[in-house]
Amino acid sequence: EGLEYEIIQAVAAATADTVHTVAFIEGHGELDEIFVADLTLELAKFYNIDRGVIGGRRGAIDKYAAIIVAAPQKPMDERDKFVIDQYIMNGGKVLWLAEEVKVDADSLIAGSTVALYEPLSTADMLFRYGVRINPVIVQDADCMLIPLKVVNPGGEVQYVPTPWVYYPLLRPSQTHPITRNLNRVKSEFAGTIDTVGRDQGVKKSILLTTSPEARTVMPPLVISLEEADEMIPDGMLNAGPLNVAVLLEGTFSSVFANRMAGSIMGDPQLVTVTESRPTKMIVVADGDIIRNEVSWGGGNPEPLTLGLDRYTMQTFGNKDFLVNCINYLVDENELIGMRSRELKPRLLDQTRIKEQRTLWQVVNTLLPILLIIIAGVIWNALRRRRYISLK
Repeated sequence: EGLEYEIIQAVAAATADTVHTVAFIEGHGELDEIFVADLTLELAKFYNIDRGVIGGRRGAIDKYAAIIVAAPQKPMDERDKFVIDQYIMNGGKVLWLAEEVKVDADSLIAGSTVALYEPLSTADMLFRYGVRINPVIVQDADCMLIPLKVVNPGGEVQYVPTPWVYYPLLRPSQTHPITRNLNRVKSEFAGTIDTVGRDQGVKKSILLTTSPEARTVMPPLVISLEEADEMIPDGMLNAGPLNVAVLLEGTFSSVFANRMAGSIMGDPQLVTVTESRPTKMIVVADGDIIRNEVSWGGGNPEPLTLGLDRYTMQTFGNKDFLVNCINYLVDENELIGMRSRELKPRLLDQTRIKEQRTLWQVVNTLLPILLIIIAGVIWNALRRRRYISLK
């Protein structure tokens, strides 16, 4: 089924009258271009790709079929929030990737790092749309392996593959076309998502979860590599599965519905759209899911494959997941729905196989020969008739 979808998608992209444009939002400490280069190249097979700063300009992103907010590290001001909110109200699609706990993973080289709570400036928007990103970090027994330095009694240094519960391997939902048949998705210091509100106009679908053997820890906390040697007591990892990515579809209410947006935007005559057209968005509680590793060999940065684990050289489903997310958000022809199709092989009747085995062997052997003989007779007859008519 997956091959069928890939072929039809490629044909649809090649024959489409309009090539949609997808934009990476900048200006709030989002991931630099080099860290989303592999996904950008993949998306460029189907879309025009743009990057840019909103700058508080009304309508600055209205031309885009979808926008991507990739791991912002700085607060988003109210003007930019208003522009995105009104973009959504007018049917725009958004892929959000963010978390509320900041961890400097590079500091782990020294042995430890600190996890701190930094509230999202867009938390009020997401809450109004129907989700909350929680200020926690996931620990999961189903996780990545990291090379842990071990010194033997003789002084020899070895690197031993060790489970690192802070790097969960997320499980795609098998009931939604975005995630069906995908490999697990690698993450780093992921958060969790709660669905909130009782708005019947918004459908919420879980896309990625942890394993059942998971739990969360709250900041502030010190994360040390020594924890990899420490076994978490049995029964402590039992809070899963926890939601990490959610799809929202329907009509959304504006977070600026009861606010004086005119004063924010410097236009007293400004009219705020308070109810959206039918649209959709995806929220992921981990910005690292979209980040590809970068090789700095020779002084020239080279982006690696998104989802590649450089230690085990295994490629996880990050790129497929994100491409499917954008395709689902932008897809006007609902081609991605083909990924939900399932071809069920029909088993042969073993009793009939035994009873009629000789018959079908004879048929399969003699029938082609008989057809060739008949075709030869017909061809010779036609050739003879044509020869006689020419005489």
